[in-house]
Amino acid sequence: MDTVHVFLKGLCPSELEKINRILIQQQIQKRVLDKFRYNGRYIVAVDGTGVFSFNHEPFAGCPHKSSKNGEKSW
Repeated sequence: MDTVHVFLKGLCPSELEKINRILIQQQIQKRVLDKFRYNGRYIVAVDGTGVFSFNHEPFAGCPHKSSKNGEKSW
């Protein structure tokens, strides 16, 4: 995975977005995603967990996780 990491690190973010777009377009053309259609539209779920993390509680009651050494991240 080191080689993949070095490769992806050197790519421009717009190129990664282009790759995502091409992959989705190919799946739609090949009808791979048809089973996920509802009323003619595709159902999409986006997991945004892990996009941001903090080493302090950003707001009261914010969910957190604790590591094995006892450090919390929000």
